[in-house]
Amino acid sequence: MQAQRRVFYGWYVVAVSFLTMGISVGLWYGYSVFFVALIKEFGQSRGVTAGAGAFNAVVAMAVMPFIGRLFDRLGSRRMLPAGAGVLALALLLSSAAGSIWQFYLTYGVLGGIGFIALGFVPHTALISNWFHRKVGLALGVAFSGVGVGTATVVPLCQYLIDLWGWRTTMAILGGVILLVLAPLTALVQVPRPEDLGLQPDGQAPATALERGAPAQPQAHAASSRAPAAWTLQRAVGEPRFWSLFVVLVGGGYALQAVQTHHVALLTDVGIPALKAALLFSVLSISRMAGQLFWGALSDRLDRTTAYSFSSLSFILGIVLLMFVRTPPSLALIYGYAILFGFGSGALSSIPSAMSADLFRGGHFGLIFGVLDTGFQLGTGAGSWVSGLLFDAFQNYQLALGLAACGVLVSCLSGWIVTLPRRWARSPSQEEAA
Repeated sequence: MQAQRRVFYGWYVVAVSFLTMGISVGLWYGYSVFFVALIKEFGQSRGVTAGAGAFNAVVAMAVMPFIGRLFDRLGSRRMLPAGAGVLALALLLSSAAGSIWQFYLTYGVLGGIGFIALGFVPHTALISNWFHRKVGLALGVAFSGVGVGTATVVPLCQYLIDLWGWRTTMAILGGVILLVLAPLTALVQVPRPEDLGLQPDGQAPATALERGAPAQPQAHAASSRAPAAWTLQRAVGEPRFWSLFVVLVGGGYALQAVQTHHVALLTDVGIPALKAALLFSVLSISRMAGQLFWGALSDRLDRTTAYSFSSLSFILGIVLLMFVRTPPSLALIYGYAILFGFGSGALSSIPSAMSADLFRGGHFGLIFGVLDTGFQLGTGAGSWVSGLLFDAFQNYQLALGLAACGVLVSCLSGWIVTLPRRWARSPSQEEAA
């Protein structure tokens, strides 16, 4: 009788990553519901208040390479619980902030560190260790936790804010992260399959040996370099590193230029704050579907073709939002939420999979940490610039137009990643040069 087939442990890693990302990154994306409450609490302009989210992103960008390097050195079982502790402390201190400037320090500095320590950099590095052939799908499943988290955490936060205020809500979230995520990540998140005597993707050792290097779809295979050859110094000398950087800047700018101001924009046209927050559920479910769909599609097709189709949906969603007026059209609003969410879902899975295709190896945490500073740069700029443009023009039309341009730039740069094959040089060519 054939032995019963067991579930590959990598999927347990993905499941806990799903939960961790759902709570932590879902909360980070949910800053928009706190945004409205913070404007009322501290009496500052939208530009200054949005600046707290932008400052959070700047801090996150500064520490991201350090977080990636720590992951390479410490592994997930120590890195992730420590990140949960920092984020919990940030939320607890933020709940007691007496001014917007104190909030900048607690949420901006400590929160920026905590969000990154539980975010895309360590989880991309962790999952790319466990999956090679199915990395797009595995990343899509893990990062779809962000969609589920946003769909539940954002309206829950708005409900709790309406019930008890934003301070109590932040304190509750800090407690959940400390009591749930810290112990769970310490117990489950084993850094590599080899630590349990396993192979990536659940392959048998003989099969993995026969196949050699991890299989990649031919259309997006990065180069002939051995994964161990990649260091940060070599990676930053590769033009496609900077193309990927622009992919993340443009996509991050577009995402947060819209998302931070989502609730404020919709309340301006007459939608109640709680209903506007609930629309995040539609957007987030669409994003979850997009993360799964685009991640799996990019494993079967090439990454850039899948990313191009996702960018079209992303842009169409922004365009529909530009036409929302008073009284608001539900068809336009739900169309925006569905298309924007579905298209932006590719932002987490496809650029991360592209990065793993190119730079997987012993230094991937550090390399991706530097790469992903582009996403943080974009999100910080998008949140802040959209607030400043609203303060200047008293509407979001120009801000939304710039967001659509950010998606277009991101998409075009994605094609540059794969077009000029001659850019990729082998280690021997580098040494000869």
